[in-house]
Parts: sequence; C-alpha cells; structure tokens
Amino acid sequence: MLDGGSKGCTNVSNIMLHLINNYVDEVLSSLNSGQNNSGKSDNASDICKRTKSSIIDKIYDINRFFGNRLDVVTDYIDSIVDGFADAGYGVAVFDVVLESRALAGVSGGLLRVVFEVGLDWDLLLDVPVFRGSSLKGAVAGYIESLLVEKYEDVCECSRGYSHDCVRRTCPEGDIASRLFGFTPEKCAGCGRGLLLFSDMYPVSPNSDGLLVMPHVITPHYYRGGEVVEYEYEAEPVPIQHVVIAPGSRWRFVVAYDHSDKEELLGYLDRAVKLVDGGGVSWVGEGVGVLVMAALANGGIGARTTKGYGLFRLEGFRWVGRE
Repeated sequence: MLDGGSKGCTNVSNIMLHLINNYVDEVLSSLNSGQNNSGKSDNASDICKRTKSSIIDKIYDINRFFGNRLDVVTDYIDSIVDGFADAGYGVAVFDVVLESRALAGVSGGLLRVVFEVGLDWDLLLDVPVFRGSSLKGAVAGYIESLLVEKYEDVCECSRGYSHDCVRRTCPEGDIASRLFGFTPEKCAGCGRGLLLFSDMYPVSPNSDGLLVMPHVITPHYYRGGEVVEYEYEAEPVPIQHVVIAPGSRWRFVVAYDHSDKEELLGYLDRAVKLVDGGGVSWVGEGVGVLVMAALANGGIGARTTKGYGLFRLEGFRWVGRE
C-alpha cells in the first residue's frame, strides 16, 4: 500500500517516482539481506522478479491519488488554449475516450527500468501522457496511407513505407509535408507543419476510477529475448507491466497560426477530398474531419496493430479566430 496520507496525495510528491523508489528499496533490501521470506538465498534475478510482482500489486492503489492532479491538468490545458487564442491562433480542442488498453513510450518511458515496458509520464503534472508527436504521427500516417492507396502505381513506396518516401515520391505528397511538417533539406519551402499538436492528457478516469492498471502479456515465440526459428524452441515468459485503462477520458489541442489560414484551408480541402471526396469551407471543419477519420481508422501509441490505443471522439470545440 502506498502511503498517501489521509487527505490523498500528502506524502506522495510524484506517484511513479514514489513507485520506482519503492521498487529500488525493496530490491536493495533483499540483496543486502541475501535471503527471501523462506530464509533461503536468492540471486539478483529472482529478487527483481519477486519485487516486480509486489509493485504490480500496488498499481490499482495509485489511482486514488490522481484526483487533484487531473484538476491541475485541466487548468494546464485551458492555459494552453488561452495562450494560443490570445496570440491570434485558431484552436481546436478535442475530447476523446479510450476504448481499449493503451501504451505510450514503451521503449523509453518511466517504468521501463522496472517492467521492461515503459509508460510515458509527465513528471511535472504527474500523469501519463501521449506526446503531440504521436498524435500528429497518427493523423499524418492516415493521410499518407490514403496517398499510397490512391497512387500505388506511382509512389515508390513498398510495404512499411516511411513518411520520407510518401512525401517525396507520391503525387500530392505536399499535403502531408505542409500540414504536418518536413525537413527543409528534403522539401523546398517546407519546415514546421501548418498544424500544431499539443500533448494529450487525461482529464478523468474510467467508471471504475482507474487511469492506469496492471497487465500481463506472454510472448510465445521468444527465448532469451530472441525470436526462435522453431515453435518448440520457444520459452514463453509472462511480462508484467502497466497500461492506460480503457474508458478514461483525454484532451488535446490542435492550433494554427491565423496568418497561414488561406494556405492551410487549401491543404485541408485537398486532404479531406482524400478522406471522403468532399471539401471544407473553414479550417475547424477540416481539422475535425482529419482527426475523426484518423481516430476511426487506427490507434495512438504502441501495439496499435494488436488493438491498443483506440480512441473515440467525444467532443470538439473551436476557440479563438477562425
């Protein structure tokens, strides 16, 4: 049990750092004692495995500390919206609901040192986060898939194509280059994208009060971390880790510089024609269509091909100049 004090998070300044500190303390204590609960000696590997299980047992408990933090997150997002609006930007605010488990930052997130599977965490706001680059990548990837589908006989991109290939070799690749950005040395006149994506933050847990939860996967075709050639060589090892709970609600912002309005509207109109054959008459409509279509056709974060990171649009509002 984590000690949070009688009023919630009094003694836990940072939830995940507190959890990792517990893990390190338990491992070091066991190593120093040299014995397990049965009085027998354990090696470091056994100690780490046992300690991981004890930490996993505490994951459900940490959800009770998120209340005040989510209030701060909401205020923080409001300040982002106000800042863009005051600077003369147009701002689209999206509320989405996670419909499946989700992961972000698996290869370098905060918990990778404990569970071998990381989770991206904002250390200041003390909540999980999906980075704006992931959101932009999901929307850009969807548009690029439509370009490859439409121009498959012309694009020089094979299966597993890269952003670079689509934007350089596909007709209308400039749609993705200008909306989402491309390095100037690879695209004359390119640079930052016309659309700016904020990070996506949680604003409420699911109906069970959960924002994060424990999960276990068992890779069946590995031995010692390497892919096996024959199935009978496999040595399945369960991997315990933390995932973002389905049913939680999230919010993010997409903004644009009003001085780019005419250029942006032209590219959005062309992008929406790829999506549904229609067009758009104002920027907010185009941004909304692209985000909704991308969410409906893929996930955000890691393991999206396994059904992770699927979101449903719950609300959309426009703030600032049109």
